[in-house]
Amino acid sequence: MPVEVICHGDFAPYNCVFTGEGAVGLIDFDAARPGPRAWDLALHVGDIDSIRDRAEFWSRLVVKP
Repeated sequence: MPVEVICHGDFAPYNCVFTGEGAVGLIDFDAARPGPRAWDLALHVGDIDSIRDRAEFWSRLVVKP
């Protein structure tokens, strides 16, 4: 796979900083490395236990106007 970006390596809710408006930051870059964007997405999907948890996490990432 081609290297596209610097992947976080542990993209999950416990490494996101949230406010009332959604996600505002990402922390814990110990596992960061060059790689394809798909790696972080695949790791994230594997970390979340249920569809409901996944939907809640992604809905919190969206900043509401």
